[in-house]
Amino acid sequence: MDHSTENNPKDLVTISPAIPGSWTHSREEDVDDVEVYRRFLDFPPSPVPRDGCETLRDGTFVQDELDPAGLIVHVRGRWRQPAIDKLTVSFDDGVHAGFTLHALELSQDLDLLRVRRLPEPSVPPPTSTPEADRDTYT
Repeated sequence: MDHSTENNPKDLVTISPAIPGSWTHSREEDVDDVEVYRRFLDFPPSPVPRDGCETLRDGTFVQDELDPAGLIVHVRGRWRQPAIDKLTVSFDDGVHAGFTLHALELSQDLDLLRVRRLPEPSVPPPTSTPEADRDTYT
């Protein structure tokens, strides 16, 4: 069941049911810039641990990533849902860049999630106010 956001709005992939829980990156299934995450799959043993993430109902996001030694490190951040098919993730550690996960497909049994990782939009510059403009020109 593949839903595209280019279709009718009723066809948008709702990721709300998928939010709470742990997701393991099924990198063998990735295609181009689309990442595949699974919830309930026994992955075959591998010499390289798997990265993934966990989303908690309180807005906590835990990214499981590999460090240079090949060990899993848990990086805590925050998530929010700016649109029904997107999760925006931010980190306050000054090291990890934020990003947005754009959901492309969520299986009916909620165990497979295909996403495109987008860079987090930069903060727009402050807009000028009439008072500030007045000060500039006087």
